[in-house]
Amino acid sequence: MKTKSRIFVSILLAGFIFFITETIIQAKEVRGVTDDTIKIGTIADMTGPVSETFIPYVFGARNYFKYINDKGGINGRKVKVLLEDDRYSIRRA
Repeated sequence: MKTKSRIFVSILLAGFIFFITETIIQAKEVRGVTDDTIKIGTIADMTGPVSETFIPYVFGARNYFKYINDKGGINGRKVKVLLEDDRYSIRRA
């Protein structure tokens, strides 16, 4: 009987610890998200030998998030897209 009680108490304790840590993790602020803006960053090869492939995707992403912002954003927040060119360089990427 003592073994079953210990297992039961251990499971309850583990559940309680999980619940507390989940609550604390969700309460933190998310980097890049404010009350009116969501920042999304990406790195793409916009110059270099493969730029012909990636430039349409970059323009597509910009246009899509412009469309989302024109419709009111995500939960009332505007999306700001930050694009960086890595110039097809491993060090820069």
